Amino acid sequence: MADADFVIEAACNDVESKRELFARLDALAPAHAVLATYSATVSCDQPRLLHAAPGAGGPGRDAGVLAAAVEQAWRLGREPLLLRRGAEPEVVA
Repeated sequence: MADADFVIEAACNDVESKRELFARLDALAPAHAVLATYSATVSCDQPRLLHAAPGAGGPGRDAGVLAAAVEQAWRLGREPLLLRRGAEPEVVA
């Protein structure tokens, strides 16, 4: 973990468990690492509860985080979707 640039967890879909896991990951990964989650059931409103690193799209948010996540998703053969409140999901190239 000390050399990680990008960490994707895929633990059980329980917000409390994910919160605990992210706290552990945050302590182990370097400060620049992007911590991400895969979840089929945690809604896009709940990541705020996880205190996840901010993504792009608002004041004080780092567009580099979004770019790193998109690049990693494409490398893994996944199609990244950008979700914004009140807007249709869009594929990010």
